[in-house]
Amino acid sequence: MHQNLNEKPLENRTNVNEVKQLNATSGLTYNEVKQMLVQKIRNPDEEELSDKTQSLMKNN
Repeated sequence: MHQNLNEKPLENRTNVNEVKQLNATSGLTYNEVKQMLVQKIRNPDEEELSDKTQSLMKNN
């Protein structure tokens, strides 16, 4: 469990710019999906959920 003093620590490096780019192109965020579902529940007769998905993705 504990690391010995003479052991080399593990290196964990994250390419922050790569993560940002992947997030930007990944589609809807968790919060965007939640918001869409709440709107659909409150206004079931409103436009189709897939139409909103497309418009949200275009706006981001």
